[in-house]
Amino acid sequence: ILTGNISDIKQNNQRVLGASIQTDVFDSIGVRAEGHLNRSNNEQTLEWVFGLDYQWDNQLNLSGEWFHHGAKAPTSNLPYQASEYLALGLSYPFTPLLNGSLNLIRNIDDKSMLLTTYLNYSLSNESTLNISILLPKGESFSEFNAYPQSLGAEYQIYF
Repeated sequence: ILTGNISDIKQNNQRVLGASIQTDVFDSIGVRAEGHLNRSNNEQTLEWVFGLDYQWDNQLNLSGEWFHHGAKAPTSNLPYQASEYLALGLSYPFTPLLNGSLNLIRNIDDKSMLLTTYLNYSLSNESTLNISILLPKGESFSEFNAYPQSLGAEYQIYF
């Protein structure tokens, strides 16, 4: 199955042309791409993301994403510190009630990174327990160096 869309929006001297596409290759590799071109006040920026994922028969899922931030500097709409990011993720359902994931986001420009891990345990049809660990790494004044190391626990109730 191939899905996609194209949109063109013009408002307040700003024009945004965007598109996205998503499909599977060989029935096992997911492919996603989306982007937009933003033109305003004689400036033009391109934002895009390209991602791949693969899920093995045991339900282990590996994914990767490449992000391009064309403005290359923080803007009022996108407070990013870099133009290139790489994200890798690994997830696995240990049991029908316990899911885990490990994620790494790397700022290619300043070489900082953020490693996160999550465990999600379904306690009932209306509640879950989430445990998270956040481990940033980077030099002084790098983007992810500003994040604190943290361990979190969250109990959610749905009704």
